[in-house]
Amino acid sequence: MPDQATVGAYIITFISNDCRLESGELIQEWVYTVQEDPNSILPYNISHWELELCPEFNISDLMDGDIQPGGSFEFGPGNNNCVPDGILRVKWDNLTDDEIQSYFSSGGKFSFIVKGCFDKTEKNVYVKGGNDCFPPSEDPPITITGPSCNPITTTTVPPPRGIPFKGAFNYKIHDEK
Repeated sequence: MPDQATVGAYIITFISNDCRLESGELIQEWVYTVQEDPNSILPYNISHWELELCPEFNISDLMDGDIQPGGSFEFGPGNNNCVPDGILRVKWDNLTDDEIQSYFSSGGKFSFIVKGCFDKTEKNVYVKGGNDCFPPSEDPPITITGPSCNPITTTTVPPPRGIPFKGAFNYKIHDEK
């Protein structure tokens, strides 16, 4: 499965899918970078990019996203975007102002978190620049590594440190003087 895809005038690279225990819950952070393709003959315009997600995901299972250095972030079904209507996707938006646009020459970081941990699979990816979607709807999809619908059931997570608070009352502490 491809860890890198050229979409429009941009190279999107899958970086990691870190699965970890946080506040007693397994979560997985998916991280990507987006950088201008120096070999592109297309203009460098990007208003947003989108990654198709598993239709079985619930919005409540999808958590924070990050864009460095800025922009906005949302989950939801495609709606007048590049992802076909009704398909669940993560969308990083408002990427056109001067502060953000200059970041793409060196590679911007984009991430999102999902509750649970999932295998990797190929997912469709889209970039919108101006009125144009890449890939155009008449072209075959472009794919990149993303979360599958299959939860990982055997995940190794480091044990928590210290004494669990729940069991703390089973310990006797003696004050020796």
